[in-house]
Amino acid sequence: MLFEGARKAVLDGGELLLDRSMARQVNMKGAHDFVTAVDTAVQELMACRLSQMSPEIGFVGEEGDGAKGLTSGCAWILDPVDGTSNLIHGYNHSSVSLALVREGTVEIGIIYDPFAGELFSAVRGEGARLNGGEIRVPQGRRLEMSNISFGAAPGDRGNAGRVFAVAREVYSRCHDLRRMGSAALELCYVAAGRQEGYYEFKMKPWDIAAGILIVKEAGGIALKPDGAEVSFGGVSDIVAACPGVWGELAAIIRENME
Repeated sequence: MLFEGARKAVLDGGELLLDRSMARQVNMKGAHDFVTAVDTAVQELMACRLSQMSPEIGFVGEEGDGAKGLTSGCAWILDPVDGTSNLIHGYNHSSVSLALVREGTVEIGIIYDPFAGELFSAVRGEGARLNGGEIRVPQGRRLEMSNISFGAAPGDRGNAGRVFAVAREVYSRCHDLRRMGSAALELCYVAAGRQEGYYEFKMKPWDIAAGILIVKEAGGIALKPDGAEVSFGGVSDIVAACPGVWGELAAIIRENME
């Protein structure tokens, strides 16, 4: 029941991303960090719907007080628009990302891209799905034959040297690089086999919680570069990939972290 109610709420929230008039109402949260009227409207709608459905479950949204106490208890974690810069520019590659986290473990992950009409979802232990059909990561891939995506964290320009040093090294050893501007969809594309890996640094819980479950339930690996589980109590680096790619990709990142 929780999954079905959450799925319907995400679908309804996602339709607001198609409203170009709201997407043009933009405010600055910080340097290179924007919020639109769409972000606010989706979060308000989702918070209301989820509260009515499950008043006993906490709620944390990106456009709120931030991630506090997510390593314990139970809470919905929402990114109302993952890929806000894409939305502002009409790039049509953004999503709504919702996760249910219980005692630090993701139980439900739902990510909706209304522009492509694609709903990615997972319930822990039940596999990953795209529009209801099962998805699995490819097997037997190696880094040299892989497309890898990465994020540049535009709100943290001080980390740019490290970001692009790693990207150059990964590029020299993989087939090609991608950068699409939506961490949630990058993770879903790994799960669906559209690319073999994705990595990014200093990610917030709402950026990656739902996508981590979707990757894992599709048979992939989504961990910190050192192999530890991602914590949802603060920022975290992440590497998600097919099993045959993860080790080499994570090793490159560790070698360039100092």
